[in-house]
Amino acid sequence: MRFLRALFRNPSIKIVALVFAAAFWFYAVLERTQTTTTELAVTVGKVPTGMVLAGLDTARVSAQLSGKGRDLIVLRFRRPEFRLNLASQNPGRSRIKLTQEQSNLPATVQVKLTKPEFVNVDLDQQARRSVKVNVPTKGKPASGYVVTSLKVLENILLGGPQEELGLVGVVNTESLSLTEANASSQSRLKVVPPSGRKFQVEPESVTAVLKIEKEESRLFPEVAVSLFKPGQFIVSLKPATAHITISGPAEQVKSLTLQEIAASIKVADTMVRGRYRLPCEITLPPGIALVKCDPALFEVEIK
Repeated sequence: MRFLRALFRNPSIKIVALVFAAAFWFYAVLERTQTTTTELAVTVGKVPTGMVLAGLDTARVSAQLSGKGRDLIVLRFRRPEFRLNLASQNPGRSRIKLTQEQSNLPATVQVKLTKPEFVNVDLDQQARRSVKVNVPTKGKPASGYVVTSLKVLENILLGGPQEELGLVGVVNTESLSLTEANASSQSRLKVVPPSGRKFQVEPESVTAVLKIEKEESRLFPEVAVSLFKPGQFIVSLKPATAHITISGPAEQVKSLTLQEIAASIKVADTMVRGRYRLPCEITLPPGIALVKCDPALFEVEIK
């Protein structure tokens, strides 16, 4: 009982003493030199005029840092990094050692070790050329409507490493939503460079013009089916015509003629004598889709 009374006597003094003890401990931790391991980003600053960064094999490295506790704690609220100055580098690949001078660390924090110790950087001549622009789409128009055209009004200049620029034939924009669309429209879309900071595009956005029309279907009865066969075969075909239903933009469907529709069956020279049930191949103008071919299969006899 005496021990408990002594323990809880003068609680305010004991609390103050505890606070002072914790403060002294915390101060000692902050002032003591410590070593810690953390990740640092590797970025690129200046490059020579007329040159462009073509490759950097390491984006982050593990670094062993030494400094007082208070300085190491501050790093948790900053973005420590190695920033490479390549202004004096020549075209091609360079192997660069990561050093204290390349980092944005305070002078009181020292870099003891990095893994990896070196990074490889590739520089190439800056070049520019005109490229095609593709507009990816997502979703489908409203029922009974069809997209008849999607055009980009501006040309795009793509800048980047000369060696890699020739490998890029087209660049994409952000996706254009067609979901439930039932009218033509014009949109401003952001151009997406092929791979980050290697390439630059000018302008950074383009105008896309979307044309949507009502969709109609139409039946073409008694379309003759052509038969292609090797000369050594005698082949019969039943029936010799097909009823073909197509769909597409109303104006195009209305003006479509029978001469623009082709139906054919090809007998391969590897086939043997006998009876077959074969589909016919139907060729339609761009923008026109096949809905149905009746019959779906034709009786073909090779004699």
